[in-house]
Amino acid sequence: MSSAATVLQSQEAEDRAATLRNRARLGTNKNLLFWYRELYRDQFRDLPSPIAFLNRAASKLKSGGKVIATEPFFSVLSTPIFKYLHHEPVNFRISEPELEKVLGPLASANIALPWLIFFRRHEWLQRLNENFDVTTVSMRTFSALSYMATGGISRKLPIPHFLYRGFFVVDLAISRRFPDFCAAFFTATLTRR
Repeated sequence: MSSAATVLQSQEAEDRAATLRNRARLGTNKNLLFWYRELYRDQFRDLPSPIAFLNRAASKLKSGGKVIATEPFFSVLSTPIFKYLHHEPVNFRISEPELEKVLGPLASANIALPWLIFFRRHEWLQRLNENFDVTTVSMRTFSALSYMATGGISRKLPIPHFLYRGFFVVDLAISRRFPDFCAAFFTATLTRR
């Protein structure tokens, strides 16, 4: 390994350690936590609706422009992973595509919202029809377990890169062949009218 790569790895390790120390400090300071919650509540008070966000995004696009988003897909395999092992909340029992409360980044999330909009609650998707041609929305699944197998930032599941590349190809093919059974993500492409 080159000395530049070693220095970069050392800097990344120091940054990661500092972030973890700061997170621990933040967690013990109730006043600071309260301050941040109030800041996020103020910042995001008018932005909890994904439908409103997408419709506002359309105003920034020319006709034919695209909004492309990759979001969690809830299959037989991925649903328990997202519900029980992932840090962001999953709530399928909502009456509107809105966040109930905005407490801060990730704390207020419902990662099921995009899946519900694009796959389960077609009346919600119709609310985009004025700005986007919802009859031509492209939705394509993207992988099953390969994202989880990266180990994320913690790299608790290190798979050698030469093995991972082959695993990814197989994983992608299986997720596209059997999406309801094993897909974990999907990419939606909306085209501006």
